[in-house]
Amino acid sequence: MKNKCWELQHGIKDNIYHTGQVDNLFPLDLTGDGYWYTKSKGDIAARFPEAARKDIPVLFLVEMKKA
Repeated sequence: MKNKCWELQHGIKDNIYHTGQVDNLFPLDLTGDGYWYTKSKGDIAARFPEAARKDIPVLFLVEMKKA
């Protein structure tokens, strides 16, 4: 297995769901391809109003690929 590492120096911008800045990604598994992050109700209200009303955090899964 190859060792992989991704570092976010200034975070990333969520340009898929438009929930704002993502400061941290957390590893999903040992392969280094899958990551996750969460957003709170203030960040997701526009895209996920039902979850925001119930104050349910939304979990996003991310797969990193080389550009």
